[in-house]
Amino acid sequence: MKKISLYIFLVLIWGNVSFAMSLDYEKEMYGGCYDSDIIERLGKKRAKQYCTCAIKMVSNKFSDDEIVSLLNNEEYYKLDFASKHCNKHNNAF
Repeated sequence: MKKISLYIFLVLIWGNVSFAMSLDYEKEMYGGCYDSDIIERLGKKRAKQYCTCAIKMVSNKFSDDEIVSLLNNEEYYKLDFASKHCNKHNNAF
């Protein structure tokens, strides 16, 4: 029983890591999001909320390789789900 529990735990951990962006990518995307333009439009507090929300949502859905592929293929529309959700919900994350 312990082996089965350990196996399930490892599969779940591996699954979460393989389908999420790395912290380095998250930080890079956050830096691109949280800039002077968005701060000017939304204010510091709301800009931080928005960027955190959007990056977390994208990270939960795409891996590093998938993000690079989307950006290289200029398929930005596939990221719209995050901006739409985070625009409506101030404290989504």
